[in-house]
Amino acid sequence: MKILLIAGHGAGDPGACRGGYKEAELTREFVSLLEPELKGVCHVSVFDFDKNCYTYLKNGGKVDFSLYDYVLEVHFNAHEDKSANGTEIYVHDLERGTSVEQRILNGICLSGFKNRGVIKRSDLRVMNTCKKIYNTSHALLEVCFISNDADMDNYMDKKQLIVSAVAHGIKEGFGLSEPILYTSAEDITDILSEKHFHISEKERFVKALQRAKDENSSLYWGYYKLVNNVM
Repeated sequence: MKILLIAGHGAGDPGACRGGYKEAELTREFVSLLEPELKGVCHVSVFDFDKNCYTYLKNGGKVDFSLYDYVLEVHFNAHEDKSANGTEIYVHDLERGTSVEQRILNGICLSGFKNRGVIKRSDLRVMNTCKKIYNTSHALLEVCFISNDADMDNYMDKKQLIVSAVAHGIKEGFGLSEPILYTSAEDITDILSEKHFHISEKERFVKALQRAKDENSSLYWGYYKLVNNVM
């Protein structure tokens, strides 16, 4: 499974700006938080933060979206009516199923946002390029309304929970299983011995590693990251 994450706006276009927030900054932070939550279960790529995908395509730039199974574009909504609030997701008219987007939406809205639904459109450049030219599924997530103070207070308070809800919706929707993590001193020792270096006295090594774990030592966490391929 290969997923491309796109942060909306940027490259001189700040997007919606309200209350000291800039949409382009929020979308890049969101994608930066989301990427590591998906890395363990699929191949994740991030569209260049220095570019605005919309204007890049509009000005003749090329992106081979056929390389990906799914593209998620992140935005924050805005409206002149400051009471407008909630979360919504756009998908292309040609998209037959929306189960992944429904899961994402339902997960986010558990954090207290109004569920504005999955909406089908055919007038968005990045989405049209993905679906009509490359036949790659694309979804545009409007996390919440930057123009609504309550929405933004809720988002800032529960940001990591909301990002995790998006990751969970993608994992559940596509049937991506969580990676197996080795945590015990015995398991870590076995993997180290099998894949990294010879351990002549395993029992002694296990005891030392268990002490390091009990002490929350960097020694334990260094080996934990090595065997679990965690950066």
